[in-house]
Amino acid sequence: MSRIRLKCQGTLGVGRFLNGKTIEGTVDLVPEPPDSFSGTVWEMREVATDDKGQPIIVLRCEGASVAGKDDRFLDGHTADGTVALAPDNAQPFSGTQWSLIQAAAHPGFFNLRCGGTGTGDKRFLDGRTLNKTVGLIVDPTPSQFTGAVWDVQTL
Repeated sequence: MSRIRLKCQGTLGVGRFLNGKTIEGTVDLVPEPPDSFSGTVWEMREVATDDKGQPIIVLRCEGASVAGKDDRFLDGHTADGTVALAPDNAQPFSGTQWSLIQAAAHPGFFNLRCGGTGTGDKRFLDGRTLNKTVGLIVDPTPSQFTGAVWDVQTL
């Protein structure tokens, strides 16, 4: 288990760090420095390895909640390409399982692939730095998808 921050490598706008909003059960991107946003700290836990030997992880937001949903686990919805927080990482929340994959054209950086079992082919976490939102895309390799490349910063 590691405590991390995920910094999006998108090249437009100012939103960079993945931020879990545990009261609302949503995620967005916040600018540097992220210290005033408790939702930018994530617990990363390896739960298995995939058929290529890549780690399968769950990401639990450590954001401070005082009311509301208190959802914590990063959850990709492959059917509609949205991302939110789920209350736990058990079924029916299969989108809480992520593969951490070395980004081919970006040594030292990663793509995060959602392991959700729902319909749809949107699988890769994409930070949209211009409007500070987060979603899923089909393919992280086209050069216009710089937001699908992440720096995993150990705290």
